Amino acid sequence: MKIVSYNIRNQYAHDGINAFIHRAGAIYEKINAEKPDVIAFQEMTDKHLKLMETLFPEYTFVGLLRHKGYTGEGLYIAARRETFTILGFDTIFLSPTPYIPASRYEMQSPHPRICLETHLLHKETGKELRVFDLHLDHHRTEAQMLGMKDTLTYIDSFQAKRSLPFVLLGDFNVRPDSEEIALCNARPDMTDITAEIPSTFHGYGKCSAKIDYIYMSKDIAEQVTSVKIWDDEHAGIYLSDHYPVCAELEL
Repeated sequence: MKIVSYNIRNQYAHDGINAFIHRAGAIYEKINAEKPDVIAFQEMTDKHLKLMETLFPEYTFVGLLRHKGYTGEGLYIAARRETFTILGFDTIFLSPTPYIPASRYEMQSPHPRICLETHLLHKETGKELRVFDLHLDHHRTEAQMLGMKDTLTYIDSFQAKRSLPFVLLGDFNVRPDSEEIALCNARPDMTDITAEIPSTFHGYGKCSAKIDYIYMSKDIAEQVTSVKIWDDEHAGIYLSDHYPVCAELEL
């Protein structure tokens, strides 16, 4: 199985030659070449979604836009139909009221933040898998910690009802030495399989920071065969301002 965390970069930003319209062809070619079984997107918009559903009919997309009226950007998971059946999905807003749309913590940025859970059935083996796609706040450390605690509690609530292999991945917007990552690393039930990846955010080749992660429950982390970034670049055009992170494992 091949699973990817991909901050695709919203199309509102003024990115010059790296505007989404210029990156779309490279994205199409890369996904067709790699054929991931699961792609967890961050910063998806309705325009992204319409194009991606057209370009990739072999995937089922589920998710939610996070702003008022379900607009703006959000999280989507794409599952390859020949590999997985989607049994269900759920979304919480990282806030004191997790099921109130567009709710957020008072001290965070103006942007609501969400965590998307998707329940998958692997067709060949009959195994089930939960994937949690997360995009934490980028502005305030208090909101980042509250959002991470909310997410881990959310995972625990699912696992308490029925324990399944799970993946937590996405753009956490925090560095490896942060308290949020220490909180994740302290859990005995999951492992950061991207620990050896030095950088994931590059700002179109202008900087270097590790803020994207893939955690897996211990049972499947042991089956990982490779972890890499997609660092494709041509004439100054990248797949995004983040390197997508790709993990392969044997089920």
